[in-house]
Amino acid sequence: MTACARGAAYSDADHAGLVPAQHVDVINTSGAGDTFLGILAARLAHKVPLPDAVAEGVAAATTFVAIPGQQ
Repeated sequence: MTACARGAAYSDADHAGLVPAQHVDVINTSGAGDTFLGILAARLAHKVPLPDAVAEGVAAATTFVAIPGQQ
Protein backbone atom coordinates (compact mmCIF):
# COMPACT_ATOMS: atom_id res chain seq x y z
CA MET A 1 0.00 0.00 0.00
CA THR A 2 1.47 3.34 -0.96
CA ALA A 3 1.48 6.08 1.66
CA CYS A 4 2.29 9.12 -0.48
CA ALA A 5 5.26 11.06 0.93
CA ARG A 6 5.63 8.54 3.76
CA GLY A 7 6.61 5.72 1.36
CA ALA A 8 4.90 2.35 1.14
CA ALA A 9 3.80 -0.40 3.53
CA TYR A 10 3.91 -4.07 2.65
CA SER A 11 2.93 -7.40 4.18
CA ASP A 12 2.95 -11.05 3.21
CA ALA A 13 3.31 -14.35 5.05
CA ASP A 14 7.02 -13.74 5.68
CA HIS A 15 7.54 -9.97 5.86
CA ALA A 16 5.85 -6.76 6.95
CA GLY A 17 7.18 -3.25 7.08
CA LEU A 18 7.21 0.33 5.92
CA VAL A 19 9.68 1.67 3.39
CA PRO A 20 10.04 5.42 3.96
CA ALA A 21 10.39 7.75 1.02
CA GLN A 22 13.31 10.15 0.79
CA HIS A 23 12.25 13.78 1.12
CA VAL A 24 12.31 15.61 -2.22
CA ASP A 25 10.83 18.80 -3.59
CA VAL A 26 7.88 17.57 -5.64
CA ILE A 27 6.99 19.01 -9.02
CA ASN A 28 4.11 16.68 -9.97
CA THR A 29 2.76 13.45 -8.49
CA SER A 30 0.97 12.34 -11.67
CA GLY A 31 2.27 8.89 -12.55
CA ALA A 32 3.96 8.18 -9.22
CA GLY A 33 1.68 5.25 -8.43
CA ASP A 34 2.12 3.79 -11.90
CA THR A 35 5.90 4.10 -11.53
CA PHE A 36 5.82 2.40 -8.14
CA LEU A 37 3.57 -0.43 -9.33
CA GLY A 38 5.52 -1.00 -12.54
CA ILE A 39 8.83 -1.34 -10.72
CA LEU A 40 7.26 -3.50 -8.00
CA ALA A 41 5.69 -5.86 -10.54
CA ALA A 42 8.87 -6.11 -12.60
CA ARG A 43 11.04 -6.85 -9.56
CA LEU A 44 8.61 -9.45 -8.20
CA ALA A 45 8.47 -11.10 -11.63
CA HIS A 46 12.25 -11.44 -11.39
CA LYS A 47 11.96 -13.06 -7.94
CA VAL A 48 13.33 -10.06 -6.01
CA PRO A 49 12.28 -10.37 -2.33
CA LEU A 50 9.21 -8.28 -1.44
CA PRO A 51 11.01 -5.81 0.90
CA ASP A 52 13.61 -5.07 -1.77
CA ALA A 53 11.02 -4.79 -4.55
CA VAL A 54 8.98 -2.31 -2.51
CA ALA A 55 12.08 -0.28 -1.70
CA GLU A 56 13.00 -0.08 -5.38
CA GLY A 57 9.44 0.96 -6.24
CA VAL A 58 9.49 3.71 -3.62
CA ALA A 59 12.88 4.96 -4.85
CA ALA A 60 11.69 5.04 -8.46
CA ALA A 61 8.44 6.86 -7.62
CA THR A 62 10.33 9.36 -5.47
CA THR A 63 12.74 10.08 -8.30
CA PHE A 64 9.84 10.38 -10.73
CA VAL A 65 8.07 13.15 -8.80
CA ALA A 66 11.13 15.18 -7.86
CA ILE A 67 12.14 18.50 -9.34
CA PRO A 68 15.20 17.76 -11.52
CA GLY A 69 18.45 18.59 -9.75
CA GLN A 70 16.82 19.08 -6.32
CA GLN A 71 17.42 15.68 -4.74
